[in-house]
Amino acid sequence: MCSGCSGCELLGNFLQSLNSGYSVFFANSDITMTKGEKITFDNDDLIFQDLAEGRDASEISFSLSTSDNAVIKASGKTIQAQSTGQATVTLVTEDGVKGYLRVTVENVVQSVELAFPFGRFLPCSSDYSVDVYAVVNGGSEPVSGYKIAWYVDGKSVSNYSGNPLTVYNSGSPAISEVKAVIYSDGKSFSASDYVGYYVGGLTSVEKPVISADKTVFSVGETVKLSLRETFDYAEWYISGEHCGEGTSIEFTPDKAGYYEVYSDCAGYRSNVIKLTACGEVIAENVAASYNESYPALTVTWQATNGVDCLVTAKTDKETVSVISSTGSASLNVNPEKAYTVTVSAAENPDFYSSDTQSVTVPAVTEQEKYFLGMKYYDGDYYIASDLEFFDFFDYMMFFRKQPVAGKTTVSTERVYMAYDYGDYDDLLGRAFDYSTITGSYNLRGSTDGKTATVTIEFFTVNTPSVKSIYSQKYHYDALDALPFDWNADGEKIKYFSAAEKGKVKVSTTDQMFRVAEKGYVPVPEIGSSAANAYSFAEQVLDSIVSEDMTDMERARAIYEYIMYKNTYDGSVVEYDIEKSVKSASFYMESILIPETSFGVCDAMSKTFSFLCNMANVKAVRITGYAGSGSQKGGHAWNKVSIDGDWYIVDCTWGDANVPIRKKSGFSYNGIRLESASHTYFLLTDADVAETHVADTDEGPETSTVPYCYYAHAAESSGAPSLYVQSEGAGLVEALENIAQYIADNAVESREIVAYGIDRVSEYYGLEFSVCRRSLDAADKIMTGKTKSSFYTKLTRAGLTYNVVRDDDTYYVIVNKGSVLYNSVPNSSDTPARPYWWLAF
Repeated sequence: MCSGCSGCELLGNFLQSLNSGYSVFFANSDITMTKGEKITFDNDDLIFQDLAEGRDASEISFSLSTSDNAVIKASGKTIQAQSTGQATVTLVTEDGVKGYLRVTVENVVQSVELAFPFGRFLPCSSDYSVDVYAVVNGGSEPVSGYKIAWYVDGKSVSNYSGNPLTVYNSGSPAISEVKAVIYSDGKSFSASDYVGYYVGGLTSVEKPVISADKTVFSVGETVKLSLRETFDYAEWYISGEHCGEGTSIEFTPDKAGYYEVYSDCAGYRSNVIKLTACGEVIAENVAASYNESYPALTVTWQATNGVDCLVTAKTDKETVSVISSTGSASLNVNPEKAYTVTVSAAENPDFYSSDTQSVTVPAVTEQEKYFLGMKYYDGDYYIASDLEFFDFFDYMMFFRKQPVAGKTTVSTERVYMAYDYGDYDDLLGRAFDYSTITGSYNLRGSTDGKTATVTIEFFTVNTPSVKSIYSQKYHYDALDALPFDWNADGEKIKYFSAAEKGKVKVSTTDQMFRVAEKGYVPVPEIGSSAANAYSFAEQVLDSIVSEDMTDMERARAIYEYIMYKNTYDGSVVEYDIEKSVKSASFYMESILIPETSFGVCDAMSKTFSFLCNMANVKAVRITGYAGSGSQKGGHAWNKVSIDGDWYIVDCTWGDANVPIRKKSGFSYNGIRLESASHTYFLLTDADVAETHVADTDEGPETSTVPYCYYAHAAESSGAPSLYVQSEGAGLVEALENIAQYIADNAVESREIVAYGIDRVSEYYGLEFSVCRRSLDAADKIMTGKTKSSFYTKLTRAGLTYNVVRDDDTYYVIVNKGSVLYNSVPNSSDTPARPYWWLAF
């Protein structure tokens, strides 16, 4: 069997032409794309040969598929570059004739910038050092594929080309210029900035105070902003955007409006000053539609820096007006009439509009009324954008009738397409990717003027009927060594208090997690499996989180709970697609139950999404492909919003299979056990770009730098810093402090209790991370079993230990006795992720 060779493709085309009478080729059969790039093909991009007389090539429909979904995603007539590599795209016409396209995806650096998760300037007394991240293409591109040349004050940093660069805190004040240079495609890209440590500053006041030489002025005038006390390393922000540093700055606005200014002085935020830049207000990008709030008319425009705007809808005999400063307004008008809508500055001595922006809104037709009046829980049948169509398709997939007794079910709906959606088959394919649904379906669609018909034939269910069971052949037992951060002592959380869209009745757990993601409160039908899971989820959250916990702490507790509760069900590798979608291992029913849990990534990601949203932490589920290099298989993970920034969370990969050597009789045997870790908690798109490829790019973009969980992990526990940023003697001391903490806190047994979990572990463990600049030095210490002071402290405390390294993270698992064999990290002992699905 061969794939993609030109001889086979030409032979295939020839055989197809014999059957159909024609052949089809891409006009350019070999192309190069950059990661993230999209191309939509139409018939003009193809060459048709030997068409029958009278056959119009422009009317022949086709669809695209790909040989490697991890490299190229194909939906309908659109392909998108996912990750570096090569893939073959196959075109199939309505007559079954095939054409082939070879695609090479390359990384291309377009820009480099620097980011500082702990800040650019820190006091000498800080527990942290300054980390400088090189960010490629705004954070969308992984940096791991490039060597970075680092310079500090013009001097090259020797023997280090990783990311980030830690500028060590020596305890003495020093400010340095840091520069990162990346070479790509024969070009160099660089970024530089100042970082460092200081002593003193802002000593006589509790927080910095800023002032302005004037707060009301005209557009184009300059205002001087100053700190009351000198502080050279202050960073200034105007309307949330960084705009300079130092004790004072100057600001010259080019648009009228209100501006809020504050200064951040090494983590201490100043008072906020409101500036008024007087002048002409021009409302841009004015649009009006009944789609959002029919029968009311919604008007939107580019917000004008908080200025009140007068929004007016006029006919010959009627005028309706409202005032808004948000960039959006709703007007109660008569949809049967046509209106001219204008947006201008409201009456105010500081602002005026000489050139008002207007749009014409025609009267609503009877056909439009019909579809605007048809509602489903997340909107109406009047579609005005791709995302609205995706949401409607999503509703059809999740709220379908279930096939029974081997029969299929068919769902057909008609919608009004009020925008230019391009190719309809392509739109259907992209909508399917957005839905994140697992199963077997047949999609059909057609258009007639402004209306479109969507037909989905369902061959498989999305509700479980096969219980997950233990299989010794495939399951790793739980290690239960690492600590967890559950807190049920405070006030109970008010569930779904952040859900503002209302309530939706649900009957399945898939419906339940999905409507929660969209901002609704799910209301399970009495007696349904969703009701049982919902009740169990309430008890779980009552036992692990409380009202006083931060977003990060709630997300962490849920992440840990799922890993402790669930054992990955590798036995599903033996299931076909029909049995897989019936297995509880793919649903929340496998985890939100009193018994032992055996679920796969689908179940873990759905449960994480649902519990987070229930606990008022915004989270979504992501589906796609994951693995190493070209060895990628279907996978599901999550994104979660922490303090306004989105991050990657993968409960499945976080629950690593850790190699352990433990006593068995008079000898020691090597086994693998599942061990909860935080290596896949709060990462970025770039961090996982080489291992995780999403089905759709509609999900939220993550922060440009990781949350650096290990730097914050010990803040409330009394543990030493679990993110080591030291060199030389300081590195040895930091590692010794961690070993001493383990020695002081290790116990003979640990009871692990939460709702649905009640067991005892004979192990105690800790995980910590080392900054990449110190990783080689730390590895020499951690692999030197007989010479390392780290292990001396453990053995003196009567502990036996296993230590495993996973990239920049170390897992230390100890036993107060002689159960474990004293082993240290080696290259063959890195944790393994569950790869059973690769057999599909």
